[in-house]
Amino acid sequence: MTKCRSSSFFRILSVFLASIVVSSALFYLLAQADNKYASPASQPIGGVLILTEEELATYPLRFLIQQWEFYPGKLFAPSDFASGTPSAYRQFVSIGQYGGFEAGNAARSPHGSATYRLTLNLPSPMRTYALELPEVYSACRLYVNGVQLLSLGNPDPEQYESKLQSRLVTFEGEGQVQLLLAVSDYAGIYSGLIYPPSFGTVEAVEQMRNIRLVLRTTVLVLALAAVVLSFFLGFGAERQRQVLLTLLCFCAMSYTCVPLLRMLFALPLQPWAAVEVLCLHAALLLVLLLQAGVCGLGPRIRIALAIPCGAICLLAVVESACAQQLSLNALLACSLISGYYKYAVAACLLCIAALGFARNSISSPALLAGSTCYATALAWDRFYPAFEPVYGGWFPEIACAVMICILVLTLWEDFANAYRFRQSFAEEQRQTRQQLAIQKEHYRQLSGQVERAREASHDFRQHIRTLQGLAEAEDLTAVREYLDRLEARTDSLQVHVHTNHPVVDAILRFYESEAVRVGADFQISLQLPPVLNFPDDELCILLGNLLENALEACQRQTDDSRFINLRANVRNKRLGIIIENSFTDELHRQSNFFLSQKHAGAGIGVRSVKAVVKRHGGLCSFEPQGQRFRVSVLIPLA
Repeated sequence: MTKCRSSSFFRILSVFLASIVVSSALFYLLAQADNKYASPASQPIGGVLILTEEELATYPLRFLIQQWEFYPGKLFAPSDFASGTPSAYRQFVSIGQYGGFEAGNAARSPHGSATYRLTLNLPSPMRTYALELPEVYSACRLYVNGVQLLSLGNPDPEQYESKLQSRLVTFEGEGQVQLLLAVSDYAGIYSGLIYPPSFGTVEAVEQMRNIRLVLRTTVLVLALAAVVLSFFLGFGAERQRQVLLTLLCFCAMSYTCVPLLRMLFALPLQPWAAVEVLCLHAALLLVLLLQAGVCGLGPRIRIALAIPCGAICLLAVVESACAQQLSLNALLACSLISGYYKYAVAACLLCIAALGFARNSISSPALLAGSTCYATALAWDRFYPAFEPVYGGWFPEIACAVMICILVLTLWEDFANAYRFRQSFAEEQRQTRQQLAIQKEHYRQLSGQVERAREASHDFRQHIRTLQGLAEAEDLTAVREYLDRLEARTDSLQVHVHTNHPVVDAILRFYESEAVRVGADFQISLQLPPVLNFPDDELCILLGNLLENALEACQRQTDDSRFINLRANVRNKRLGIIIENSFTDELHRQSNFFLSQKHAGAGIGVRSVKAVVKRHGGLCSFEPQGQRFRVSVLIPLA
């Protein structure tokens, strides 16, 4: 027992450490290759960015991050700078350094108005540039050299209206170009310019946006496909898991959909911000509940996990919807709770996956790797804050997507196994009903034969007396005629036996009567030894499924040339079976299977026949020959 526990501990530890190493390597590569803050292009200094022709050719795309002029509490226009820099309070900020207009001053409100200003010194000659302005919280006007190029919502405090959109603007310029961004926010958790704008040649900026659009659209389509597949694969499976998985995919789809919509349309801050926050927090809750279910935790534990997590999800939605009424300290407290919530979920995922690993759950190694990846992502997000993706997502988002994919694949496998079980169970039920019908038909035939035998026994005394009378009269001609008539009547009492195997005979008599019912000529030629070293139940599966398919093909015929021919014998310790039947249907083949005429996909009966043949190391072939379909089976006998 101690040795087993030690082995389980080292397996858990190896998966845990390997996941940390792989995840850290992935996040390090992303931090270097897909990070606006890691771009080597030159940055503004003191509110001025100086570009040369060589720098522009080397880095046609750059991100405007450092040392913007920032005027808190002021909603300036270009006219306010006509006579020089205003005397209002000014500080230099880096984009992403603060979450709102407080800009590091705890006494300042995170809401209100502010102005951002940046001066560009562009090389000659005059050319067209592009500026991508990401979501600015949550109403703004953009001026380039005193000309208003963009207006989202209404930043005027008296007529404030929020609108968010990631927009691309182009302008021509050389020499000194002034960028002025007047922003107001009275309704969001964040305020102002949170994400660094992208600036460069039109081709470079458009290419970046197109790549991002393709990636997000791909994720959205995959999430939608996961929702559809989860519904259809999980139909009839465990209802709770199906609902949770569908909700998880829907949350991932919605969370991806909101930024995509903001690239295409100008949307109000609410309710989209609340939807985004809810989907992000609810996805973690659903991942936790699904992993707990997969690893076999009881309903009480899952309820104990769901209650506090659900309360925090509700708190996050309330914070997003009521941010206008919250102070800076309240917003910071909610942010702290949200952070601890993510850490707690990561810790629970690690513990649940490790517990499942210790219980030898098949899917637990993958779940432990996914949980470790998510915990590692939170650590990187905490200790590497200078990260904003150019194309993809943030560290926790990527890790959550990995975790969702692992859960989706794990549950899809469960759903697929459940689907195969339902198919197998349905086939077993069909075969059981078929065997019951065969037994009923066999019983009916036996009952009829027994009744006729009783009648013959009752009439036998009368026949004896009649023959005695004819014998005493020495009328031999009459005796012979009477015996001929009696012999003809006796033939009808004979039980027709095809083989020395009662079970096989029962199936053959059933399908023989069914063939007569549909008007098909049924010819049987069996040469089987009394002792056949082959299981009766599997022989019944072979003959029953093949004869059922042949009978159904005859039933679908529109002409009268219906027939079924069955031949079987044993030679050189090999059982050979050949069944030929007429057919007029158009056959559809996929790979090595003929598709069923009754439902989508390959026929279940054919799969059962192939499974039996393969189990005994035999061969089988299905060959259409004109209007004749031929099935050949050859199985070695032990």
